[in-house]
Amino acid sequence: MRVLFTTNFPSPYRTSFFNELCSLVDLTVAYEREKALHRDKDWVSAEKRDFKEVFLDLKPVGTSRSKGGAIVEYLKRNKFDFIVFGGYASPSVMRAILYCRRKKLRYCIEFDGAFNKKDNFVNHAVKKALLKKADAFFITCEETRDYIKSFGIDGSKCVKYPFTSIRERDILASPPSAAEKAGLKKKLGIAEGTAILSVGRFIPVKGYDVLMEAMSAVLPGASLYIVGGEPDAQYIALRERFAPNRIHFVDFKKKDELFEWYRACELFVFATRGDVWGLVVNEAMACALPVVSTDRCNAALELLADGKCGALVPKDDPEKLAEAVNAMLSSDLSAYGEECLKKISGYTIEKMAKSHFEYFSSRV
Repeated sequence: MRVLFTTNFPSPYRTSFFNELCSLVDLTVAYEREKALHRDKDWVSAEKRDFKEVFLDLKPVGTSRSKGGAIVEYLKRNKFDFIVFGGYASPSVMRAILYCRRKKLRYCIEFDGAFNKKDNFVNHAVKKALLKKADAFFITCEETRDYIKSFGIDGSKCVKYPFTSIRERDILASPPSAAEKAGLKKKLGIAEGTAILSVGRFIPVKGYDVLMEAMSAVLPGASLYIVGGEPDAQYIALRERFAPNRIHFVDFKKKDELFEWYRACELFVFATRGDVWGLVVNEAMACALPVVSTDRCNAALELLADGKCGALVPKDDPEKLAEAVNAMLSSDLSAYGEECLKKISGYTIEKMAKSHFEYFSSRV
């Protein structure tokens, strides 16, 4: 079967997924642009692409969207059994969705995640018009199903898939031993006994201001390492204010290097104010690293809800965050690590591709 996926640019996790999916279907991926302006230059995937790909002639809009009619023109020249739009916020994709509606072409929309929020009448009407004729919605979480249902769309049209950035081989067989952690800490320059890790860009939505304030109340002997690139003066000042000797900034790391940090540390903390998924949670758990996250992260809501792999806290609450971190550090972290490995085994690139293939096969 012939499948077309549209996506904004060659992100690492999507490239791995597409490489797996193309072993099951005749896959073409159409990119809206070559890169995102808000990402490190090394973030765009360098992985060999085994699927067919085309970079469309579209005009960039903002950091990652586009406008123009190139998707429509491509659809006019090529026939597919299934068309999957990666989101629907780009003007170019909106135009293509309306074309599919007019021509009665079968199309699906894929979501990394979504939070339900109150829109004004016009925005709600536009979104409903774009969504209501889709054959299916590939969703990552129940929050997204609720979002789809808010437009009066039957929730049974949602196809839930395990969203991830990790392959089966990336998941550890067992938690790292104390000796392995000690060796990695020495290699990475982690001097303190208990290491707390957070990963992400230095932008307000990641909540690093809250996390750094929480560190002033975290148990002695624990230090925080933020892997996220170069911090600006605001974050340097916050470090000096709250815990100057216990907060360390680490430059951007590629996947192999980053996974060493996951394996070396004792706890992962994600203070986000709003991530529609949060793949760093998957990655931490694949390395048997327990997680404390805010409840504004769909990955955390899906993976931590039973409390076996970590804890959920409200956003923008440094006191509650510090309490949760201290509770975790005072518990049996190895037991949490074992549960992380069990849970995340269901979230692999292989299973992600299989869930899509099963949907396509059932509709041929």
